[in-house]
Amino acid sequence: AGRFTEGRLVRWPTATTEDLHAIVWGSADAAWVVGDRGVLRRLDGSQAHVVPSGTEAALRDVVVVSPTELVVVGDAGTYLRVIGQRVTPVATGIDQTLFGAHARDGAVYAVGQGGLIVRVTGDRVVTERPPGSSTLRAVGGCPRGPRRR
Repeated sequence: AGRFTEGRLVRWPTATTEDLHAIVWGSADAAWVVGDRGVLRRLDGSQAHVVPSGTEAALRDVVVVSPTELVVVGDAGTYLRVIGQRVTPVATGIDQTLFGAHARDGAVYAVGQGGLIVRVTGDRVVTERPPGSSTLRAVGGCPRGPRRR
């Protein structure tokens, strides 16, 4: 992984030779990376901390939900909730690859193969697949929506 330090890009050791797919900053001085064969690492300073993901599936994206919670998505419908260093799989009932995730207002939206869209709020999982949709590889948006009156 790479990061900017004092105006230059430097290599950040990750303690793996597996391909990495995503990085997210969890705080001003720490990040999380995910990759092939279930790789999940917390990076801070110049160290990589191995966090066992409990899966061999390729992990494709990671998103910060709150200061203490992350969500990781990946192959075969993998959806992991990470609180601190504890990783808990969430049963989504799907087996398609999830490529991207975005958190907003307490919900996590994940997208994947065949146009699959998954919304997870707490333990509630809602899926939809619009007709004729192609694979979705990324999802994003504003952290907060407009105020409703």
